[in-house]
Amino acid sequence: MTVCSVATTNEQNVDTQVGLQAAKRIQPHSLVELATANSIMRLMVTDGEQPIDTYIRYKNDISEWYKCMREEYHLTEVEIKIIEPYLLPVYGVGDTQEIVMELSMDEHIANFSVAESNKLRKSIAKKDKELQQKMKHTFFEAGRGIGTSDNLLNYIWNEVVGKQLG
Repeated sequence: MTVCSVATTNEQNVDTQVGLQAAKRIQPHSLVELATANSIMRLMVTDGEQPIDTYIRYKNDISEWYKCMREEYHLTEVEIKIIEPYLLPVYGVGDTQEIVMELSMDEHIANFSVAESNKLRKSIAKKDKELQQKMKHTFFEAGRGIGTSDNLLNYIWNEVVGKQLG
């Protein structure tokens, strides 16, 4: 399935008013950026900056993303290098549940199995608050069990997973 066919099968896509506004604000310059815009426009949070605004801010000045990681979450350079392959292509904003799965399965983060990461994804997709809390506990427990810092676990949970929960 192509990105275009995915875009036309969702409730909000780039050919709707919301989608056109998102594309106009993001000004995508590649297919990846267009696909990211299509994903990010669906993410909403109740508190703080909306994911689309964060994406635009980081896209315009990627040093803002690095500043957040270093100054707000106190991530080390090693920790930043762990998450860069997943988040740098989307300017630091986890736009899909698949990114959540990939991060949770990383051997330096929580080392989730495919089944565990899919359970986390399902908790997001189904908006199951009870399962989300259980998966948060499991995520932190697994991460701490392999020596992942609370700083990195908090960053991923708050900035990537948390933005998917709204």
